[in-house]
Amino acid sequence: MFSQQPQDLVVVAGQPVTLPCSIPGYHGVVLWIKDGLALGVGRDLSGYPRYTVIGDHSTGEHHLRIQRVELMDDAVFECQAIQAAMRSRPARLTVLGK
Repeated sequence: MFSQQPQDLVVVAGQPVTLPCSIPGYHGVVLWIKDGLALGVGRDLSGYPRYTVIGDHSTGEHHLRIQRVELMDDAVFECQAIQAAMRSRPARLTVLGK
């Protein structure tokens, strides 16, 4: 069960943002999904250099941190716990131009 899920956010381009995802007691693979597409497996988001997964993995924290948000980050994000077949509620990240 999620103790923290991402929620809709509005952020100005250039600012950092963190989307929370906490699943206490879950030790399997977590995927972050952007507009229906997986960003990477676990903490390997090599295709997205401004994106990192932060938090204490051992306690179920898998927060998505985006450095310097850009207009291309305007999307719907979800956090998925693969082995538990759970997904967070979808969260809309709205990016405003400077």
